[in-house]
Amino acid sequence: MRQRIAALTALLTLCVPATAALAADGGVSPGDPIPGSNAGWLTASAAGVSLKAPINALGGNTHVATGSVGRGRTRVSLERQSGNGAWTRIGSANSASSGSYRVSWNVNVFGPVKLRVTAAGHGGQPSGTIMSFRRANATIFGGPSEYQAAACGGRIAKGTMGLAHKTLPCGTLVRVSYGQRSMVLPVIDRGPYRTGYTWDVTYDAAKYLHMTGSGVIGYLISGRDGT
Repeated sequence: MRQRIAALTALLTLCVPATAALAADGGVSPGDPIPGSNAGWLTASAAGVSLKAPINALGGNTHVATGSVGRGRTRVSLERQSGNGAWTRIGSANSASSGSYRVSWNVNVFGPVKLRVTAAGHGGQPSGTIMSFRRANATIFGGPSEYQAAACGGRIAKGTMGLAHKTLPCGTLVRVSYGQRSMVLPVIDRGPYRTGYTWDVTYDAAKYLHMTGSGVIGYLISGRDGT
């Protein structure tokens, strides 16, 4: 239990203000709002080689890295680091005469993913870590003027940020992404009860994520997906 609480505390360091308290089971108190972050881009450079890629990737999608190797054409490889530290090529392309390149890979691993670029004839190998999310369908529940009881206790009201899931324990922390915005949210309610949907996102959390209706989100469950 202490190890789980320590891991969750580390995860919350970047996402939760000091006023959001951990619950006894290692989650957070139902209904505590947790702020998000605009994830943006991974950028790195080394010895004249640059790398830029969206910091969020979504399972089943194509994730694209771009950059430059200076002037001239050369072969550029995009690599992913595995758990044992080895690097595996996941995509390659030829750079343009200007030195710019664009290389993509199909997202099929989840959690933190370390990427790097190598280029023939160049010593620079810029690298960095992105977050790769599982995909699922989600709906939005609640509203700016709606008040309702939450299955995990308390009430869902204006400003409440959280998720509903049918089976995950109350207080479970889930990192949710929509486009290039992401946030960590607690499970506070049960649902959704719509066929084909896995998550309900509270109105205010959806508003932060710029999610305007039912759709595909990315998610990673704390303690299960390398987070």
